Amino acid sequence: MRVVLDTNVILSGIFWNGPPFEILELWKKGRICLLVSREIIEEYQRAGQELAQKKPNINLTQILNLIVSSSEVYFPEPLFAPVCRDSKDDKFIACALTGNADFIV
Repeated sequence: MRVVLDTNVILSGIFWNGPPFEILELWKKGRICLLVSREIIEEYQRAGQELAQKKPNINLTQILNLIVSSSEVYFPEPLFAPVCRDSKDDKFIACALTGNADFIV
């Protein structure tokens, strides 16, 4: 299964238990393939910095490096027109389309 994960899902899975954590467990077991782009990776890093400061026992950089090295990285073209209410989220749609994702979570 090919999946693009929103920043909230990735960070929730890294820092807390619950459904996002279970999604990352599926990735660790090889049950899903994560699709990312440079823009998505940058957002994961930027958004995760504040959480990483509050939870110093979690090495965000190391985890994100592992995720990126185990993911398919795409370089999608920008969408022709905004799709999402928040145009900053269009990067997830573009990556999903380029990588033929089954799901965006």
